[in-house]
Amino acid sequence: QKGFSVYIAGGMGLAPKTALLLYPFIQHDQVYNITKATKTLYHKYGNRKDKNAARLRFLLASLGRQEFLRRFETEFAEVIKKNYPPLLLEPERKIRKGALEVPLFLGDLTLSKAKSLALIMGDYGDDCVRVTPTQNLFLRDLPEDEVSELRDRLTKEGILKDLPVLMKRATACAGAGTCKLGICLSRGLLSAIREEFLNNPPAPDRISDLSLKISGCLNSCAQHLIADIGFFGAAKKQNGHLVPFYNFLAGGVVEEGGTRFAEKAASLPAKRVPSFLLEFLQMVNETRLDGEPFVQYMERTDRSKILALEEKYAVVPGFHEDPSFYYDWNFNRLFSLDDRSEGECAAGAFDSAERSDTSVPLDSWERGGDQHDR
Repeated sequence: QKGFSVYIAGGMGLAPKTALLLYPFIQHDQVYNITKATKTLYHKYGNRKDKNAARLRFLLASLGRQEFLRRFETEFAEVIKKNYPPLLLEPERKIRKGALEVPLFLGDLTLSKAKSLALIMGDYGDDCVRVTPTQNLFLRDLPEDEVSELRDRLTKEGILKDLPVLMKRATACAGAGTCKLGICLSRGLLSAIREEFLNNPPAPDRISDLSLKISGCLNSCAQHLIADIGFFGAAKKQNGHLVPFYNFLAGGVVEEGGTRFAEKAASLPAKRVPSFLLEFLQMVNETRLDGEPFVQYMERTDRSKILALEEKYAVVPGFHEDPSFYYDWNFNRLFSLDDRSEGECAAGAFDSAERSDTSVPLDSWERGGDQHDR
């Protein structure tokens, strides 16, 4: 039978929590009913007024597991009574086995290259291009004997480029460049790491399988909590000035029944992160066993070695000694949080409604709930 395991009320960012296993298996025709019941559960009991608590995982924490599940089952039973039609699934079709991943550093693709890609992929039929969570393109449903030719065409157009080790699937969120919640310029840091790796290429032997994810703050938009190697931005006052810092995490795992978040292992000034990461990866190459899961490697690694690296790279020189430490990567103004502001949240709609003494009917949230939940 076709179906799914169902997990609920997990999330990253503030107060992260791995999801609760709701059902080990449900048939595929129950997907809509479960989704509808979950949405109704949150509409009735969730806290949209406090943006720091406006997540399903906080509802689970406030109610407790038993009461949370009881209320879910009540809503699920009510949804089933309404006899909604199941989601329509497209009939399966035979997919050709050829595939090619196209790394896009920082997820960037220029307009001219996008046009070239569209013209090339037109030769392979519809529905061949996917966008991946690692900010890359995945070209699928290709004739196996034509993948090599396609690779050559994309290389000639400058769409497919070789990147240093770890850079092909490294991700960075938008960061403070455009996000009002961002603290650091995460894209600038990833660019600096690439330059470091181009100048001092680390041996790929035991690190090429690792994921690298960088978020500009703790909200985990780049999913640093589930990375092998993750960083998230912070600000610290050093020598009377604010300095962009990053927290270093390692050992995140996503797998059925065994998901765990990466653990914080060090805190470093932004300008030291590329050098720190290069030396850390050199240590991994020298001491990790062939085929050893990275999380197991981190568990057996003497933390004093990482602490020694942190002590080596965590020192911030005085402002007049080296002012570059007080600037973020790829930014020409002193690091500051003065231009940061609150991000968008559904709580703002309630504030406006209360000030104008109007109500917000449930059906309006039904129509726009997906947008507000994001």
